[in-house]
Amino acid sequence: EVAEEEEEEQLVMGATDERARDVVERAEALAAACRALEEGLAPLERQVRAVFHRVVASRGEVVRIMEHSTRSNSSATASAAAAAASGSGAPPHHHSF
Repeated sequence: EVAEEEEEEQLVMGATDERARDVVERAEALAAACRALEEGLAPLERQVRAVFHRVVASRGEVVRIMEHSTRSNSSATASAAAAAASGSGAPPHHHSF
């Protein structure tokens, strides 16, 4: 009976060692795959970052243009109102078609 238990224990221990080696091999393969993915994705990550910076810069430019346009329209409207109030504006044209 003791011999049977020792034999069974050795079988279990052998299976456990084999399982541990299998797990280590799979972990190493997974780590290698992760490194390959990181290396492969690096150029794409740089491209995405560059596009993001261009989008941010373009958005900033659009905001500046809109602010400038708003200021210009406000100035033109104020000038037209002042001219109309002083009577120095050109008379309105009436067209009949």
